[in-house]
Amino acid sequence: MNFDTMQRLMAAYPQLKRQQATLEALEADAWCCHGSWGVGCIQSVDTENNRIVIQFESQAEPKSMDLAFCLQKLQVLPETHIIVEVRKDPKAAERLLKTDPSEWVVKALQSFPDRQASPLALEALLRQALEPLFKPAAFKYWWSSVQKALLQNPLICVPRNKTGVFALRAEPISREHELLDALLSAKQAAQKVTLGMQLCQLPSLEGIRKELPSVLEVISPLTEHATLTPAQRLEACWICSDIARTVDADAEPFKQSARNLVQDAKQLPDLAEKIPHVHHERLMRLLIKACPDDWQEVVLSLLKNGSSGLIDACFSCLVKQKREALLTETLEKWLREQSLGDSLLIWILRHRKVPPFAALLTPLFGTQFLTCVLQAIDGDALGVAPGRRIALAEELNKDTTLIGDLLKNATVSTATDLARLLMSNQGLDDLKKRSLLARFIRIFPELQSFAENPSGKSEETLWVSQAGLETAKAEYATLVNEKIPANKAAIAKARELGDLRENSEYKMARQDQTVLLARKSELEKFINRARVIAADAVKTDKVNVGTKVTLKNASGTSTVYTILGAGDSDPKKNIVSYQTPLAQAMLGRAVGESVTLPNGETASVQSIQRYDA
Repeated sequence: MNFDTMQRLMAAYPQLKRQQATLEALEADAWCCHGSWGVGCIQSVDTENNRIVIQFESQAEPKSMDLAFCLQKLQVLPETHIIVEVRKDPKAAERLLKTDPSEWVVKALQSFPDRQASPLALEALLRQALEPLFKPAAFKYWWSSVQKALLQNPLICVPRNKTGVFALRAEPISREHELLDALLSAKQAAQKVTLGMQLCQLPSLEGIRKELPSVLEVISPLTEHATLTPAQRLEACWICSDIARTVDADAEPFKQSARNLVQDAKQLPDLAEKIPHVHHERLMRLLIKACPDDWQEVVLSLLKNGSSGLIDACFSCLVKQKREALLTETLEKWLREQSLGDSLLIWILRHRKVPPFAALLTPLFGTQFLTCVLQAIDGDALGVAPGRRIALAEELNKDTTLIGDLLKNATVSTATDLARLLMSNQGLDDLKKRSLLARFIRIFPELQSFAENPSGKSEETLWVSQAGLETAKAEYATLVNEKIPANKAAIAKARELGDLRENSEYKMARQDQTVLLARKSELEKFINRARVIAADAVKTDKVNVGTKVTLKNASGTSTVYTILGAGDSDPKKNIVSYQTPLAQAMLGRAVGESVTLPNGETASVQSIQRYDA
């Protein structure tokens, strides 16, 4: 914008003086970023009428806005800005994204003052800049992988904790020198161990070989440090052992300290769980050396009670040591005892078709295993807050071929018992129960009647008025034809907004879906069981459904009640459902007989008439 026009605008709108830099950069075809509307391209600037037209990426049509008001939230981007670069040449941007993704982090950091930014600010800018190159949910996975790659980039300083910042260095620093400097300057013992483990995991330490004796001096006292956990002391032993071998020093004392730590059976389970997953295999090798006589029992104990990562390491260790027979025998014993834990059950389900574990796990799969899974889910429901997901239940529902495999050799009687166990399970919601039961029915069509009536008991007929039945049918039609399709569309639209874990619109739509489907199921049961009260068939010799009854209490006051069907209650008109305690007290009484009401009062039946709708 030229100087005279800018001066005229600031004279007319004094608040624009604070946006002078933005006014100077304002021109057609320039890219900008608005606080509310996001990234856009300026189409035109009408200084005479104080209007600006911007085509925002979030909008289908260009948006005309008041210039003075718009500039308060508008940032005009320079040609070199990362957002502009992507829009100007998207093909080149996509090539760079594939060949050198960390370069985009360098470009993003160049857009910040002092060339540094918090993790949240950096992620937000990259998400906005690279939005045209990603599908809605793909950016988060890309950003997670790039952060790991940044550790090897000598130009970028990666924060070591949540309060740190990403920074672009003036001169490149190798990863080994960065970790070495951080380790030698660290104050806390736990931080030194963490940095030492990261240092030992690097592909090569040749660049800092001369400084490694200093690292050994720092870490070696930590192998017996009182404030460190056994797992941290074990990691310190491994660091010292690795560095000692690198500098040709004696590593045996550190190896012996490591063996001593894992020989303590009381602290071993806790130690094993706190060791990072990447070191579980090393822990298994150490156990074999430290416990040569009973290492198999130790590994099986960790297998039974460990987390997923530890279970994986225990399985792999036993397979590598040719202990498949022992492993199979032990798993079958635990299955007979119904002592397989949740973590182990989930691991088995996830690895049942993965070589080389598939051959070991196949003998387990049968009706006994399904019983164990269902009982474990039912037990979990007692210790989980209502509405919280049970991981084992999710895994069972997700594996669509599992039920078929487990019931392959089952009898109809056994399948029926398992179906009853399924339908009475407190850890599975109705939708999951029906989905799993449908898989039963594919193998045993005889269970179709069980799906309609899981308890096996005949369902009681519901007497209703014609008006009550029509109301239920109308509500059902609205649900099926309007509300449920609209909710399905809302869920699909919410999915497009991105990461489902942080998507409130998606969560609300799914909650609505649960309510709608539950109500649909209730109405289906109601309509299927409903029988309309035939007025001309109602007998009036006694109180029946479809009669109008006059009661007279001890004080002489008369009240008329109409007894109708389920769902017909209208207290204001003294219409009560035959299922209510008041109606139940009157049913079967003849004129002149006394009735004890739910409130304890006694009344007598004065008259009985048919109800006339």
